Amino acid sequence: NILIYFQKDNSRNQLIISDDGKGFSPINKNGKGMGLEIMKYRASLLKAKLFIESSPSQGTKIICEF
Repeated sequence: NILIYFQKDNSRNQLIISDDGKGFSPINKNGKGMGLEIMKYRASLLKAKLFIESSPSQGTKIICEF
């Protein structure tokens, strides 16, 4: 399941995407993909911040704050 929503607190906006999937360890840099780095780069082009919360068997939450 995937949940996508927007949230506004005072002067900051957040796009939040979360799932209840298998999750991963965001600290582990052994992956061969560039997906997370590209997402962070694209957020930086918009002067936004990207936060990733995940752990194995716990799903993933990505927050783009702008």
